[in-house]
Amino acid sequence: MLVVDDDRMIRSLLADVLRRAGYSVQLAEDGEAAWKVLAAEPFDLVITDHEMPQLRGLDLVRRLRESQFTRPIIMISGTVPWEAQDLQALLSPGRVLEKPFRLQDLLGEVKLQLGLSSLVPQR
Repeated sequence: MLVVDDDRMIRSLLADVLRRAGYSVQLAEDGEAAWKVLAAEPFDLVITDHEMPQLRGLDLVRRLRESQFTRPIIMISGTVPWEAQDLQALLSPGRVLEKPFRLQDLLGEVKLQLGLSSLVPQR
């Protein structure tokens, strides 16, 4: 999976927790860096912050969905763009977790989303 957050400490913490849970994790420091990584290789799940330089999380999600990325996306943010009318549709499959959240909740959501996505044929 790919974890995208401009806060180095949050990226590191999430990577550590997810790796200890047995997941393979790559990191990107903002949406634009994530877009380049995603163009180069496939991922089963993307976890992204929203407020980032270069390319905000919602804009990254829009790009991904326009490029036919059908895997789950979990948006983690303290400033969720709830006013965006397309947010819920774009995050399907996926979900929003508002910061602060419990790491156990993130792990549960990752497991749920990966389990659900394995039931849907991918393009």
